[in-house]
Amino acid sequence: MSSADTILETQGLTKEFGNLVAVDDVDFTIERGSTVGLIGPNGAGKTTFQSLLSGEHAATEGSILFEGDEITGTDPYRRARMGIIKKFQVTRVYGSESILENMRMAMHGRLSSTAELLRSHDDSALDDRIHELLDVANLRHKKHENAENLSHGEQQWLEIVMAVSTDPKLLLLDEPTSGMGPQETNETVDLLRTIKEETETTMLVVEHDMDFIQKVSNNLTVLHHGEILAQGTVEDIQNNDKVQEVYLGRE
Repeated sequence: MSSADTILETQGLTKEFGNLVAVDDVDFTIERGSTVGLIGPNGAGKTTFQSLLSGEHAATEGSILFEGDEITGTDPYRRARMGIIKKFQVTRVYGSESILENMRMAMHGRLSSTAELLRSHDDSALDDRIHELLDVANLRHKKHENAENLSHGEQQWLEIVMAVSTDPKLLLLDEPTSGMGPQETNETVDLLRTIKEETETTMLVVEHDMDFIQKVSNNLTVLHHGEILAQGTVEDIQNNDKVQEVYLGRE
C-alpha cells in the first residue's frame, strides 16, 4: 500500500525484449520531494526502467502507480500532462532557435488549451519565469543566441531548465552529465541543487557516475541485470559487498 508521501510506485514491473529480460519484477517507490539516484553498470536496465515510467516502452508485466492512480497503459503525452517529464540523455533542443524561444516553446507546450495559449502569448509573467530559470542555469546573458551555438554542457543545462519550466511533479533525468568534463559536471551539481532548493521537484536521476550522484542524492537504488540489487544511502551502497563486486569493481 502506498503512503500519502509516495508519488510513484511500481509493482512487479517487467520489460522483455524477446528473450532478454531488461527489467525483472521490480518493486520500487519514489517519495514526494526526494531525489533518487538510479545507478548500476552498463546494461543494468536503468534507462529501460526510466522509459517504462515515462511511457516510451510498454510494460510486459506489472503496474505503475502515479499519485495513487494506475498509469501503466497511459500514453507518454498523457503522462507528461500529469506531470511526469523526462530529460533525455541526448539533448533535444531546437538548435536554430534562440535560447529564449526554446524556453517559450517548452512552457507553451504544457498549456492545456488554446485559450490558455492565447492568454499567455503576451504574458510577461512567462518571460519573468524564463529569466529566473535562465539565471539558475547561468544562460540569461546568452538568451538571444541560437541553442546550436552553446557548448554541450550548456545545451544540457538549457534542456534541464526547459523541463523544469513545465512545473513537473516528477522529473526524470537520463545521465544528465553524459559527455561533460569535470567542471561542467560540478556546475550541473550546482544547477540541480538550486532547482531542488527553489522548486522541491521530485527527481529520478539515472547515472553511472557515483561521485556525481552522491552529490545530488543520498537515496540510491542499484540495478543489476534488470533487478534491484541494493537500496539505501550513499554510505549503505558504498559498503554493500554485492555492489562493490558488480558495480564498483571490487573483489
